[in-house]
Amino acid sequence: MFKEKDIRPDKIFDQYLELSKKDKIYFKKSNIFISCPACNKKTSKVFLFIKHGHKYNQCKTCETIYVSPRPSLSQLINYYRKSNSAKFFADVFYKKTKKARIEHLWKPKVDAIYDFIKDNKEKYAIYDIGGGYGIFADLFNKKFKKKVTVIEPDKTMYNHCVKKKIPAINKFLENIKKEDLKKEKKLFLSFELFEHLQSPNIFLKILKKIMSPGDIFIFTTLSSSGADIQNLEINSKSFSIQHLNFFNPDSIVSLLNKHKFKVIKVETPGQLDIDILSKQSNHIKNKLLKIMIKILSNKQKKVLQKNLSTENLSSHMRVFCCV
Repeated sequence: MFKEKDIRPDKIFDQYLELSKKDKIYFKKSNIFISCPACNKKTSKVFLFIKHGHKYNQCKTCETIYVSPRPSLSQLINYYRKSNSAKFFADVFYKKTKKARIEHLWKPKVDAIYDFIKDNKEKYAIYDIGGGYGIFADLFNKKFKKKVTVIEPDKTMYNHCVKKKIPAINKFLENIKKEDLKKEKKLFLSFELFEHLQSPNIFLKILKKIMSPGDIFIFTTLSSSGADIQNLEINSKSFSIQHLNFFNPDSIVSLLNKHKFKVIKVETPGQLDIDILSKQSNHIKNKLLKIMIKILSNKQKKVLQKNLSTENLSSHMRVFCCV
């Protein structure tokens, strides 16, 4: 089992968080008020806290945590293109942790997707939405000899994919048409994107339009009911400047059902909750958990982490659905 420091070294991650505090100026005029993005309840919410300029609320009905008021799409695009924290994340943070992330994050994703479709892998054309530099696509093809097409609006990332001979489409999802896609059954993927979306509802509406009956959508995101997020609250580093939406295993089902997606399964295969809580034990509010984290052996912590993952109480969530 790997540790948080393997993919998020303290020194580098803290630098990123410090830059994020200053970059909240990009969202100074955030004024888009929304209802709960999962169940659409307008008044059934509790204010939690303000962090990095974002006001986090929790829905009383489905317990989804979300930012409202939130930035406009143009503000978010401006932030990702110009802010120091976004630039640091791409140029320093990600590059210095790339090898570890490939080993601990991307390779398990490759295996999980393959295990899900292995009996019909030739049946599906696979598309990675927001696939960036094509890391997943490259690894998947190398291991299983199956091409994955990256849908990436950023020109630099798209050109990188083209240079590496990874099939790619240089468009925003909303500009994709069915004619741009292959005619066979399709498998759409999205990794760690959902928590960033300005509007998850609009994203799902657009995606549904280009999907056909039998097509599959698999995505990963953060869960608001994850052990570390629940117990660290405002001190959880998951509440960062880029993260606007925190669904949970129940509320994500409600959201998908609202858009007529059929949920196949929801799981939380995370491995870092207990390690994160151990590192930040001084911020744990539950006294019993605080004592347990301090006295448990490493072997016992591994068992506890496994139980959290099995019971859908990890903060890393993976969702499988279809139309």
